[in-house]
Amino acid sequence: MGSFVIYFRKQYSPKTEEFKLIEQFVNLTRIAIEREKADKLIWQQANYDSLTYLPNRNLLYEHLASAMTQADREKKELAVAMLDLDKLKRSMTH
Repeated sequence: MGSFVIYFRKQYSPKTEEFKLIEQFVNLTRIAIEREKADKLIWQQANYDSLTYLPNRNLLYEHLASAMTQADREKKELAVAMLDLDKLKRSMTH
């Protein structure tokens, strides 16, 4: 929910053209908000498993590359633990 406000130096009633302009601003804002929501959904679907909601392989590679770079930069060791969840969906439904 939001609002658009136009201020004038003197008392003034907006004309039809100004109301049309406000309506265009509202439409552009709605489109931008819908686009942002769609982008977030696409990112979520591309990076998280829909069953477990855990990061998927794509996000794992991104985080792993970042962790490896940081460990290398700081001259630290890095450990990775993996859990195989094959057939998890089938075992959860039976």
